[in-house]
Amino acid sequence: MRRKRSNWVSVSHLSAYAADPSKFCQHRGQAYNSEAANAGLKAHAQAGSGNSLLPWLVIIVVAILVAINWDLL
Repeated sequence: MRRKRSNWVSVSHLSAYAADPSKFCQHRGQAYNSEAANAGLKAHAQAGSGNSLLPWLVIIVVAILVAINWDLL
């Protein structure tokens, strides 16, 4: 399956080209270090994928504050 070519240039590609155009062209825009690229992909995939306790804590705190304001406790 072929991906449609985009007219947009990512910031990471732009910065890599600006840092070293010949190295960027030599690697054809791909990652210089595949191990680091895989580690980055893995870290981005894990970010936010787990259950977060924060929304539940916020709900509990708001419920307690509402209960205190309405003298339910």
